[in-house]
Amino acid sequence: MSASWLPEGFHQHASWTPLKRSLPVQAAVGGGVASPTPNPPPFVGGLGTVLGAVETTKACTDGNLNALDDRRYGGIVRGFLIETDGMPTYYVCTNRNTSSISGRHISYGGRLQGDTVRIGCASGFWGDTMTSTPQLLHKGKIDYLVLDYLSEITMSLLAAMKRKDNAAGYTPDFVQTVISPHIKIIQKKGVKVIANAGGVNPTACALALKAICEQANVHLNIAVVSGDDLMDQAADLLNSGVTEMYSGITMPKTVTSINAYFGAGPIARALDLGADIVVTGRCVDSALVLGPLLHKFKWSFDDFERFSQASLAGHLIECGAQVTGGIFTDWHTVPDWSNIGFPIVECAADGSFVVTKPPGTGGLVSKGTVSEQLLYEIGDPACYELPDVNADFSQVTLEEVKGVQDAVFVTGAKGMPPSSKYKASYIVSVT
Repeated sequence: MSASWLPEGFHQHASWTPLKRSLPVQAAVGGGVASPTPNPPPFVGGLGTVLGAVETTKACTDGNLNALDDRRYGGIVRGFLIETDGMPTYYVCTNRNTSSISGRHISYGGRLQGDTVRIGCASGFWGDTMTSTPQLLHKGKIDYLVLDYLSEITMSLLAAMKRKDNAAGYTPDFVQTVISPHIKIIQKKGVKVIANAGGVNPTACALALKAICEQANVHLNIAVVSGDDLMDQAADLLNSGVTEMYSGITMPKTVTSINAYFGAGPIARALDLGADIVVTGRCVDSALVLGPLLHKFKWSFDDFERFSQASLAGHLIECGAQVTGGIFTDWHTVPDWSNIGFPIVECAADGSFVVTKPPGTGGLVSKGTVSEQLLYEIGDPACYELPDVNADFSQVTLEEVKGVQDAVFVTGAKGMPPSSKYKASYIVSVT
């Protein structure tokens, strides 16, 4: 039986009940046959599994989000808070084994203990340089490549694109300049790719990736994280009188998109299912890094210390070259800007990590560059609110690793339980 959320040609595969605080995932196989059993047979042929993670949400009338108002882009972005709706069900596909992660370990003077994971970030915004992906793939020795494309303004632009073309609404750069030119090296090296490139249309992004796989004759499992789109609840939200957090403005009738900010749970689950590429809609930036670490180290969902450390790792690299000197106040001390290195975090199971960059690249990783990025857009450093954890960065320690160039060891983030609510933002048409 085919589920209604699936693109044409894909089928629901299996089901499983998750533990508390795990987020729901749906899975499908391209061109395969639906299986009613919890352990379906291996899928033969085709281009791999197309997976999806779907979070069930409902409106919450007692809270909202910070106001964002920018008429220059033809819309107003505002927000509120939502809460999750009970215990979801997973749909799990077991058609292949999840690839083991190599954990390419660099000693860093003994700072990192045991197996580690190397994660590189190739994009800090929609329109970032095309040189970052090959740099990290060829020089970074990475296990995961993550790319952050979304801001509130970007979401408004993508929503406008989708209104004109229902097959649009994602960032085409991800398909055209990240995956298409490098798909074979991604497969050869076994690098997993995670990106919020789905924007307001992650399914369309996945289908575009599927077409790239077909053209290149490459087998990759593609996962779609969806469910952040709340437009089907717009009428209920309007009737509930939900208001914006700071201004108290009631949500107008001219809303064109509403999206919740998901955390790392669906990303981790998609990787558990064997995804090679995970495409999300709106999620918090740091979840792109917390997700693979949660998948690798199997942390408990109440391990808030490690969640906070991992979220800090994600926060530090999600803006790309900002942490490698791109916005450093002492800009004149940053060498070789034209060849600036993109950031890598090497993370251990205890949550500690090192910020670095590929050898032979420009830029700078120092206590100064890391400190500036640490404070970027977090509000209260003692309570940075995320969907997975309320993070306390006020006691973080940064140590430049002696004898290793461009390496900063980071510890000391603390964590508290997150709110029961998700942040959500909406875009209002002013034309």
